[in-house]
Amino acid sequence: MKNPADLTHEQLAEVVTRFVQIFYGIEGPDGSWTHAADKQWCGADICDEVALLLDQFDLAPGGRGGSR
Repeated sequence: MKNPADLTHEQLAEVVTRFVQIFYGIEGPDGSWTHAADKQWCGADICDEVALLLDQFDLAPGGRGGSR
């Protein structure tokens, strides 16, 4: 598990961008993203997506990490 302070600026920017997409993003049919402040959330789905994101950046305890 990495310390978040060890991530590069680019990695941190990607993590934050992906968090915003998870919580507010709506992917269009062409793959573009728009944001909706009133997007409906499902707690379990949000938790799963955040857990996967943290694991991808090796920020989850016991995760596989390291794919970035």
